[in-house]
Amino acid sequence: MSRFTDENKWSDKWFRSLTPPEKLVWLYLCDNCDIAGFYEIDSDYIAFHTGLNTDEVSGAIQALNRGYIGAKGTDYIWIKNFLRHQKNHILNSSNNCHKGIIKRIEGRLNLFPEIPKILGAEQGLFSPIGKGKGKGRGNSKGKESLKDQESLDVFDVFRKAYPGTKNGNEVEFENFQSKNTNWQEVLPDLKPLRDCIINQRSLKKSSGGFVAEWKNLSTWINQKCWTEEVGKAEEVKTTIGEGSKWTTD
Repeated sequence: MSRFTDENKWSDKWFRSLTPPEKLVWLYLCDNCDIAGFYEIDSDYIAFHTGLNTDEVSGAIQALNRGYIGAKGTDYIWIKNFLRHQKNHILNSSNNCHKGIIKRIEGRLNLFPEIPKILGAEQGLFSPIGKGKGKGRGNSKGKESLKDQESLDVFDVFRKAYPGTKNGNEVEFENFQSKNTNWQEVLPDLKPLRDCIINQRSLKKSSGGFVAEWKNLSTWINQKCWTEEVGKAEEVKTTIGEGSKWTTD
């Protein structure tokens, strides 16, 4: 899923005041939140991708609290200016792209009741869906349903994160649909399964095992490799102490 980036952030006083780890974590959050700006914090996961340690990640997240709202009792945050930076403000309930955003916000109003007021949409935009302003970046020709566009976006997040060779998003998505009659059930799990496989491959490689190169994405999909490689993790022995072992359970 492609996203806008504002080059003016580098001259913004708040952004300039951040430390390098804080800037990196902020960019990571903006790149990995969903289309409405929600993200569930996982410091270990962020550290894995950024190369920071978990203490640095946790410290950065605390320092960035001006830019997001946290939901009490959960790890979810909402990035306050994300929609504005993505040219999706003000929300318009007749815009296909905005319908997906509004639906996500509606689903989290119990955690973030202040969002309608922040967005200036307290006049019934969310419950029931009312009328907003702005054109946003929806499909003006209406050739794709919201469901199809959302599926394409979800698949594109997985596709971009896939380490092997891949084609364009629509080509790969059509192949995925044609090879899997239950693709709607599989789609939400593709990226988590890929992440699990990456962790297993890293563990096997660190213990001296052979790890083959990633197949191209079309082959990986055609062979349903997520079902072959993800399952009960095998025990991996280490050389640290006699009889010691490390499992991924």
